[in-house]
Amino acid sequence: MSKKILFIEDEPDEIMMVRERFGTLGYEVVVAMDGEEGMEMFFKEKPDLVLIDVIIPKIDGFVVCRQIRQSPNGEKIPIVLITAAGMLDFEEKSKQAEADAYLRRPYESATLDEIVKNLLEE
Repeated sequence: MSKKILFIEDEPDEIMMVRERFGTLGYEVVVAMDGEEGMEMFFKEKPDLVLIDVIIPKIDGFVVCRQIRQSPNGEKIPIVLITAAGMLDFEEKSKQAEADAYLRRPYESATLDEIVKNLLEE
């Protein structure tokens, strides 16, 4: 059975790239376009890993990350936060939100692949 990744992102190009990339690697990718939908999808889809863009509509990625952590079984799910923003305290805020990993855009696809693979194999 393939592992399921929930990708919470509002940029269609990013969604297409991640879907294609991880689909090729044998993962199922489900998508939410904003933080509220992301939380709904988290409970509905029960993903094995969550990728969250920090700058998304309705509820930002840090809040979504913390909400997942506080939900039943949420402490067990690996979460990766992603940002393109020139956010100075991104790393610190990611740690405070209890993300397992964080990544700044632009990044190498291989870097994201490795992070996801490592988190799913733990």
